[in-house]
Amino acid sequence: MRTVDRVFSVLGCFSLEHATLSLQEIADEIGLAKSTTSRLTGDLQRLGYLTRGPDLRFSLSMEFVRLAAIANQTVDVRRLLRPVMAELVEATGETVTLNSIDGNDRLCVEVSRSSQPLFAVNRPGERTPLGLGGASLVLMAFMEPDALEQVIKPATREIRCTVKELRSILDTTRRQGYAVSHGGGIKGLSGISVPLFGSDGAVHYCLSVVVPTKRVTGHVIDLLKAARHAAVAGSRRLGGERASRTAREKLGDFDE
Repeated sequence: MRTVDRVFSVLGCFSLEHATLSLQEIADEIGLAKSTTSRLTGDLQRLGYLTRGPDLRFSLSMEFVRLAAIANQTVDVRRLLRPVMAELVEATGETVTLNSIDGNDRLCVEVSRSSQPLFAVNRPGERTPLGLGGASLVLMAFMEPDALEQVIKPATREIRCTVKELRSILDTTRRQGYAVSHGGGIKGLSGISVPLFGSDGAVHYCLSVVVPTKRVTGHVIDLLKAARHAAVAGSRRLGGERASRTAREKLGDFDE
C-alpha cells in the first residue's frame, strides 16, 4: 500500500503550472530520496504513464487523456457529491445546493433538502441569472479571466452595479474564499456559498447552504465552518488531495 501511495504522490506533483518536472523536483516535492524517486518514475515510465524528454524532464503521458475521457463519461458529479451534501445538511439542518455556471446563468445541479418544517425550496435544473446570490459570486470569482469577461457585463445588469464595482465584489469573494448573501437570489433567503476545487485548481462547482434569513442571524460563522469542511471533502472527491489542500488554503479557518 505504501508503494501505491508513493506512486500517486509522484503523479500528484504535476499541474498546469508544473507540467514538466525534473527528477530532483519530484523527489523534493514528495520528500523521498532521489534513488527511491528514480525507481518510482522508472516504473511509471515503463508502464506508459510518464514520458521523459531530451531535457530529462518528466511529464504525464497521453494515457491520462484516454483515462480522462472515460472519467468524463462515467463520473456523475451529483452522485459523487451527494454524500458530502448529505453530511452538510445533517451538520447545519439546512438545505444544500450544488451549483455550476451554464452560459449567463447559475444552474442548480443537485439539491439535498432540510427536514425542517420551513426550508428553502430549490430544484435541480433551476436557473438564476449570474450575479444574483452568493453561488453566482463564488463561481464568477474563480472563473478564468477570459471566461469572466464574457459574463461580467450581463451580470452587472442583474445586480445594478458597474463592472468596476462587481470586480471589487468578486475580488473580495475570491480573497476570502466564500460568499454570504441575504436575499440576493430569492427574498427571505440567505446563502453561504463555498467553491469546490478540481485537481487543476479550477472551480466548476460550488456548494451553498440555503437558509431562511430569519434563522441565519448569529449562526453565520457556524454555517461557514460546516460549509468549509464540506468544501474540503467535496474538493477531495473531485480532485484528490491536491484539490482538498487548495480548498483548505483558499477558505481559511473562520476562527475569527
